[in-house]
Amino acid sequence: MTKVDPNALKHDLSEQGPKEVSTMTEYGLADGTVLTAADIERECIEYESGTWEGRLERIHVGPVAVADEPLVSITVKFPASMVAAIDGKSGNRSDYIRRAVAATL
Repeated sequence: MTKVDPNALKHDLSEQGPKEVSTMTEYGLADGTVLTAADIERECIEYESGTWEGRLERIHVGPVAVADEPLVSITVKFPASMVAAIDGKSGNRSDYIRRAVAATL
């Protein structure tokens, strides 16, 4: 590791004037697009000033909708071994059982 003389650094900076330090943070989006912190800042300024020409996507908060109609809860009892088998095949019991029933209808 090379040691830097702090006095030499101050001297170099004073001759050249202040330098802008850039730490570019990048964010990868699901579609492969990469946004930087500067991109986000620019778009925020455009949005707040009313000049932004992008479009907003509806962001659903909560669990994914499973149907376009109201859902009804039902209670069904299964043997413990069957529940263990379902858990071994899927991380979501309800989704697994819903798909299994739909496949037989």
